[in-house]
Amino acid sequence: RLRPMLREAARLGLAGLVGAAYFRLGSIALGVLAGREAVGAYAAAFRILEATQVVPTVAMNVALPRLARASDRAAALRLMLSLAAVGAAVS
Repeated sequence: RLRPMLREAARLGLAGLVGAAYFRLGSIALGVLAGREAVGAYAAAFRILEATQVVPTVAMNVALPRLARASDRAAALRLMLSLAAVGAAVS
């Protein structure tokens, strides 16, 4: 039972790494095309963007097990609407 779970976790981890690399490609391309000063400004703005992603990520990590255990569609929908409300309040 543990082995399939670790395999799935590895897939999700790999997806996270690919996503992070994708976001970093902008810095690399900008460095080649525009230089260090542009990369510095881009990196400062990007850190603000990254900070805004913390709350939704934590909320989904907390809610996903509850969503998976939801007994019916109505319970799942209520949870998703609660998450949407939190997201709207944060943004």
